[in-house]
Amino acid sequence: MHLNRIALSCLLALGGQSAAAADKIPAETFARHVQYSGATLSPTGEYVAVSTPYEDRRALSIMKLSGNYDTVQIKFDNFRETIFGASWTDDYRVILSKGVDNGTLESPSYYGDIWGSDADGKNQAQLWGYVKDRGNIRARTKDEGWAYFMRRLNGTQGEALFSFVPWPTSNSESRVTIYRMNTHTGERKQIEVLAQGGSATADRNGVVRFNATEDINGEPILRYRPNASDAWTAVPKSLAGRSMFVSYFEADNNHAIAGISDKGEPAAIYRVDFSKGTRERIAGNETMEVGNWEFSGFEGPLFAVVYTAGKPKIDYIDPTSEFAKLHAGLMKLFPGQIVEFVNFTKDSNKVLFFVSSDRHPGAYYVFDRTTKTPTMLFETMEWIDPAKMSPTRSIEFKNRNGDSLYGFYTAPLGKQGKLPLVVMPHGGPFGVSDAWGYDADVQFLASRGYAVLQVNFRGSGERGENFERSTYRQWGEGIQDDIADGVRWTIDQGLTDPGKVCIYGASFGGYSALMNPIRNPGMYKCAIGYAGVYDLEEMYKSGDIEDSKQGRSFLARAVGTDPAAMAKQSPVHRIAELDVPVLLIHGKADRRAPINQYNMLESALKKSGKPYETLVKSDEGHGFYSVANQTEAYERMEAFLRKYNPAD
Repeated sequence: MHLNRIALSCLLALGGQSAAAADKIPAETFARHVQYSGATLSPTGEYVAVSTPYEDRRALSIMKLSGNYDTVQIKFDNFRETIFGASWTDDYRVILSKGVDNGTLESPSYYGDIWGSDADGKNQAQLWGYVKDRGNIRARTKDEGWAYFMRRLNGTQGEALFSFVPWPTSNSESRVTIYRMNTHTGERKQIEVLAQGGSATADRNGVVRFNATEDINGEPILRYRPNASDAWTAVPKSLAGRSMFVSYFEADNNHAIAGISDKGEPAAIYRVDFSKGTRERIAGNETMEVGNWEFSGFEGPLFAVVYTAGKPKIDYIDPTSEFAKLHAGLMKLFPGQIVEFVNFTKDSNKVLFFVSSDRHPGAYYVFDRTTKTPTMLFETMEWIDPAKMSPTRSIEFKNRNGDSLYGFYTAPLGKQGKLPLVVMPHGGPFGVSDAWGYDADVQFLASRGYAVLQVNFRGSGERGENFERSTYRQWGEGIQDDIADGVRWTIDQGLTDPGKVCIYGASFGGYSALMNPIRNPGMYKCAIGYAGVYDLEEMYKSGDIEDSKQGRSFLARAVGTDPAAMAKQSPVHRIAELDVPVLLIHGKADRRAPINQYNMLESALKKSGKPYETLVKSDEGHGFYSVANQTEAYERMEAFLRKYNPAD
């Protein structure tokens, strides 16, 4: 770790650097795990807690930001156990959630375990989780479910609110119980039971005031307490519209900042008066949702929102705020990058902020408002040289139906004109979206001479509920048309050599990598499917979505129930129409897209006599976790692309 002080008047020129031709960057450079992530500053500013690598797992490092920068590590014992998140509950108490990494394409599995520790690493204790008895010794915690941190209660000695969700059975409902806990002693008190589950928001006194959930058909159910002592009541349509979420309550415990969508359009941001049941619009965009919020100091008012459907766009809703001016000044200090405030000390004099871009994975800084000096704490991936990465630009085009779609186009550094292209559809498909920022897959492909196209097709997130649901049951139709329309747009713009296009994707992107060439014969030279789903009906039989009643209901809405329609949209059943060679990459321990999805497609390819290659790892899940395995995957991809679609 290196601590570097930067004068506020100087400018960094990351965005404008140019690099001379260099040797090929090793594939391992792009396969390595992030070094620092999830940093959070303590309320006094004396410490920072951050997730760091430790052997084959991740630990929480707590660093003192003075003297010799002494650091303690809190780590777990088992393979691939990781830090799911960390938060401060008072000046010197930190809590951390434990997860297990299952692969790079999905979030770590969270089993509900939460631990607490003092900043010096002492007084560690498990606060939540299920612990087996040892002989005659009964374990302290027997929580059969997931605990989630909601908020700390300021002015207390480490007290905080937690929500608890029982582990589901096949037909169980998602009941949520709210507890108030002392994170030093582990003493807890039940304060609320939300029989229909969902998310909950409490005011600053710890009173739960808002609850959002949905019925079995995915329709919103919204309840609130107009005043802290009131009984629960339905939120009127005049206030909530169709859907609503509450971000936080102001100091008066009556006004709150909320996102509201009246008819499924992108949510706008409102200041809501709970007791009066009124709202005042303060920000919003007709075509995209707010992706990030910026607040004025420690639990202060909102001063800006950031739209992230394209290249991040900042809307300073209170440009007179001293924190808006600070943020704007830091944006000038880091041209071509985006600055995000992470959290503040309780006196608001210090702020932890994160700086990143399409070419820069990111770095954490602390800004001292007294000395007006930012200090760099650490680069998240210090081995990445932004000057050698390729720039990504946001694009907008219309599909064949006249809908405006956003996406991103990355040309190899220093190249232009009609280039060989790799189309890279994102996973999901619903509610997920590609964003402007550093992407290891994109940069690896660009470093090998390929332009990369990412399309946020209909169904993607950041555009509102109507946009997201517009391609339900159209996995192999409307979504694939949007991707193909993006390819044609790059050709029309003179960006792509139409005879040198391949497609690569992971998860749903892996599905698209097979389905798009089937639907668009002659468009592609090759396809790479990574951890993909290839038979839609199989999703009802295996995987982790069909485990619950809610998951099965979602599949019925989003995928469909007609076997014939699902077969028509499944690559396994249409492999005879495939006209390109295929590389399949999969992990045998994948729970999201179980290995049977791979087995069915591999069998179909073999029977049809289609050319294909495979890479299967027995100990990998949904996306390869091992750096060695991911490096091998990249090298196999490079060789496959060079064989069927050389960049030279």
